[in-house]
This record gives sequence, C-alpha cells and structure tokens, in this order.
Amino acid sequence: MIHTYSNPPQIVANTTTSAVAFSILSPSNALAYDRIKLRLEEYRILLASNSDTIELPTENGTTVLCRRQAIRMETFLDQAESLMQDIVQSRHTSMIIVLYRLRDLARVLDNLKLGNECRLAGDCALKLAVVLGKRSHELKRDLAGTMALIAGLSVYQPRARDLFSKAVTICEEVDAMEPSVASKMTLFTVLARAGCWSKDYPHRGAQWLEDASQLITTGLLSTTVPPLLCSVIFNTYANYLYALGRYAEAVVVCQNAFTIQYSLVIDSPAKHTSSLVRSLTIRGDSHCNLAEYHDAISAYEAAEEYCRGSSAHDPHHYSNLIEQLLHRIHNCTIRI
Repeated sequence: MIHTYSNPPQIVANTTTSAVAFSILSPSNALAYDRIKLRLEEYRILLASNSDTIELPTENGTTVLCRRQAIRMETFLDQAESLMQDIVQSRHTSMIIVLYRLRDLARVLDNLKLGNECRLAGDCALKLAVVLGKRSHELKRDLAGTMALIAGLSVYQPRARDLFSKAVTICEEVDAMEPSVASKMTLFTVLARAGCWSKDYPHRGAQWLEDASQLITTGLLSTTVPPLLCSVIFNTYANYLYALGRYAEAVVVCQNAFTIQYSLVIDSPAKHTSSLVRSLTIRGDSHCNLAEYHDAISAYEAAEEYCRGSSAHDPHHYSNLIEQLLHRIHNCTIRI
C-alpha cells in the first residue's frame, strides 16, 4: 500500500533506521510515486511493441528508438522499478542506503529521458543529503557526492555549475577540518566529476581539473586512482587549457596524459589508442600555436604511427585521423 502525505515525511535523528516509509515528493509535497510508476508502466507497454522503431514521449518531444536501444531501455526500466520498490519499503532501512537508492533512481530516470520524474527523485535525494549532512563530517562527504552526482544528470544542466561549486566547497571545508585520505579522495572524486562535466564553462572546469590533477601528481592518491580515470582527467584538462589558449601548460598536461595512456595502450591497444592519439594531437596543436613546429611535427608523427598500428581495429576511424594528422604535418612543415 502506498501512503500519501500532505507534508514531507519527518526524517528521524537515528541514521541507521528510518521510522517512516520514505516517499518521493514533488516540490508541492504531493506524493509523486504514482506519477513515476505510471510513466514507467507507459514505457513498458510501448517497449513491448514488435515494431522496428518505437516512439517514446519525453519532456522535450519524442525519442525514436531502434530495437537494440529499446532492449537497453528495458534494462533501465527494470532498475527503476526495483529501486522504486526498495524506496517505498524503506521503513527499516538505513537512510544512507535510501539516499543512494534515490540517487540511483534519478540517474536511471535520466537515462530513460524522463526529465520531470528525474527531477522529483533528484530533488528528494538532495533534500535528504542536506539533512544527513548536518550530522557529521562523514555524512557531509555523502552530501557533496550527491550534489556532484545529481549535477551530472542532463536535466540538471541549468543548475550544474552551482551544485558542483557547492559540492567542491563542502569537500574543501571537510578536508580542512578533518584531513584524511578519505576526505581527499572524496574531494578528488567531486573535482574530477565537476571538471569533466564543465565543457560549457572551461575556465572553472580547468581550475577544478588542475586541483584534481595536483592530488594525483603529489603522490597522495597516485596508487588509489585508476589509471583510466587519470587519463580522462589529464586529457580533458589539456582540452580546456588548449581552448583557453594556455598552450605551454597544455603541453605539460599532455605529457602526463601520455605517460599514463602509454601503459594502457600496451595492455589494450584497441581500447585506448584513440585516447592516446588525441593527447598527442593536442600536444602537437599546442606546440604549433607556440611556433614550436619541430616539436609539433614529432607529436603528430608519433600519433600517426599509433594510428597505423591500430588501423585494423577501426579502419574508417583511424584513416580519418591519419588524414587529419598528415594535413597538420604539412602545415607545420611549410612554416619551418
């Protein structure tokens, strides 16, 4: 049975047990469970169609799916329905677990392109995180993580910058008051997420990724951060620096990226060569803008060599990259 509330449910002080069934609330505090459930059921019926293409109504119009995409959507539907059931039956569940389920639900609803429903779950997660965050520094880290995760959802793009900024500030305050590896890891995770989602404001994104990269290069987190994540951070940071005209800095960051990507390519060339080539290309472009044409050509030629070595994995992709690199090499050669 689903209970309705005229006011938000009260969250008890005990963080290990919820004394009330947790419900997903709309901004007007009306129970939104039925609304979300109805939309999921509507999608389920549409996805059951045998048509080659399926039209799903979304907040911004209609999304047309092929059968393979529809199967993926059905997986998201299964996840959303399971999370909904878990949240409704959360009377004796830790509020932290409820928070994580709400976060997961918001993410899945975002994948389903259910914008309004995603905001209902996301806003509820943010409200719960704020309440829990007032209780301890450890729970403040969960607050910051929730803000950063929700900010990365597509429907929260208008609020993303503000949410990311608040999340970073909270992490910095926690680390300043109780410095630890755990607090720095949370800060790093939030900085990385904020920076990589900041393509619309590269100045701020570059600052966040600079701070994240410093946590890696100082050695504090060098053994705990996965190499692939380091690679993504350095490549994105280099992109921002290049876009901002900070070419000399971009060269240094590209070198950091290359060092990590080289080991990844050795283990799995088909998976990681494209990223390494991108890093070398940014490095070459940066050298070119600094009128360091010999260095630029060296970077482009190295990128071309990796492309030729991996062309069998994706001939069309790498042939296009080789053509672009040869064009860059030619332009640098005539400038020497």
